[in-house]
Amino acid sequence: MTCQQTPKIQQQLLLLGRIKSTIASALVLALIATSSPSPAKAAWHSQSGSLPGLASKGAIIGIGVAAGATIGLLIYYKVHHKGATRVKLDAPPVRFDGATPGQPTERAVPVVNMMNDSITVKSLAVEDPSNAFTVSDARQVPFTIAPGEKVEIPVLLSATNSRGKARLRIVASAPGLKQDTTQFVSISYGRQTSKLRKLTHR
Repeated sequence: MTCQQTPKIQQQLLLLGRIKSTIASALVLALIATSSPSPAKAAWHSQSGSLPGLASKGAIIGIGVAAGATIGLLIYYKVHHKGATRVKLDAPPVRFDGATPGQPTERAVPVVNMMNDSITVKSLAVEDPSNAFTVSDARQVPFTIAPGEKVEIPVLLSATNSRGKARLRIVASAPGLKQDTTQFVSISYGRQTSKLRKLTHR
C-alpha cells in the first residue's frame, strides 16, 4: 500500500512546488508594479504648432539658441585656433635721430610678439642699397620671443650722407603655421625732404 501511494505523493509534492513557484512569481511582479512610479497624467497641449508646415514657439527658440551657440563656437575656434595665418609682430618704424655722417650709431628696433604662442625669429637682414644699415652681431638668430614679450634688435648705422632709409626684414615662424612669415620694419635717419618741398625749391 505504501509503495503504491509513493508516486501519488511525489506528484502532489511536484504540483505543490509549481504552485509555490507561481505564487512567488506573482508576488515579485506585484512588488515591481507597486514600486514603479505611477504614470504621469497626460496634460492637454495645444496642437496648433504641430500642424504640417508649422513649428511650435519652443522649437523655434531651441533652433535659434542652437544656431547662436554654433556660430559662437565657430567664431571662438577661428579666433583662437585658425585665426592666425601669419606671425603677428608689433614693430613700428624706427628713426635714427642725431646721426652724424662718418660716425657709427647703434639703435634698437623694438619688436613685440602679439600672438598667444611663442615665435621663432629665423632670419634678420637689412634691405638697404646704400649699405648704411646692418644688424649688429649682438643679436644672433634663431631666437625665441615669448607671447607678449618685447625684444630689441640692435641695428648699426654707418651713415655716409645726411639722410637715408631702409627696412629691416624679419622672417619668423610659430607653432601651427604652415609657412614662415616675413615682416618689414621701416628704418631711417636724417630729415627726409618731402615731395612738396622739392617742388617749391626748384
